[in-house]
Amino acid sequence: MTRRVRFHGDFRLDLRSHLVRLRRERGAPYVGRLRRGLAEAVRLVERFPAAGAIEGRRGSAVLRRLLLRQLPYVVWYVVDEEIGDEVWFVRLFHARQDRPLR
Repeated sequence: MTRRVRFHGDFRLDLRSHLVRLRRERGAPYVGRLRRGLAEAVRLVERFPAAGAIEGRRGSAVLRRLLLRQLPYVVWYVVDEEIGDEVWFVRLFHARQDRPLR
């Protein structure tokens, strides 16, 4: 079953912040790499929602993390294992960025 990936407001804010920094510090090619990496992550999670490592669990909702291929970014996403056909991308972190504790 293919699930639909949706983007939480926090994810959108994180993405915007990373894109601004990349544009300023690295240039357009790096912005394109991040966009392509995220599109690849969306396609993967749509088909295989359990692809990411488990970060935490609350009831049937599972918080997972997925490292982007060839990029130093981590996507946190939530999958409800019992109901729903949606996956929510909730946060986007640089691999060296401090992340909140579960």
